[in-house]
Amino acid sequence: MKPDRAGGGRARAVEPSAGARGLALDNPDYAYACQRVTAGAAGRPAEQWAREVFEGAPQPLRGLIVAGWITVLRLRLSRPRSSPGHVLGWEIISATPFAAVFGVTSAALTARLVVQVEGDAVTHSTFLRYDRPYGKVLWALSEPVHRAVIPYLLNRAARGVATPNGEADRRLRSRRR
Repeated sequence: MKPDRAGGGRARAVEPSAGARGLALDNPDYAYACQRVTAGAAGRPAEQWAREVFEGAPQPLRGLIVAGWITVLRLRLSRPRSSPGHVLGWEIISATPFAAVFGVTSAALTARLVVQVEGDAVTHSTFLRYDRPYGKVLWALSEPVHRAVIPYLLNRAARGVATPNGEADRRLRSRRR
């Protein structure tokens, strides 16, 4: 693993933890996790990491992500997209400093995201239950993009943590105004 300027290395696929599975869905049809080790990870609560990953994404990419969620997966995202109870349209189901769970549904599937912070590691886990047979087809179209975008966004968020004087925090707050 090649270290970068945020310390630690690049985001990589890992097996979803038992803890994340316990917070998400019983017997999911799909599970994926991506982890990034970075100095200072524990300095931010899990919800803040999720906000930086999704709401801190470049606006064009953020727009494409939301468009894919709505048009391809048919997810029922909330409005406003970002609020104290939602992260980019996903409902915050539970949040502690170490783990945050987000949920959303469609006619075809139920989705849960679990963001966990343990020491210097941040892990983003995705769990899906196919509520209709075509849910699996919709996810098959989306999965390659998901597996490329999540590591990119996790790496980007980790670089923001390493920015001197909390510049990433200021950038994120200014986007919400």
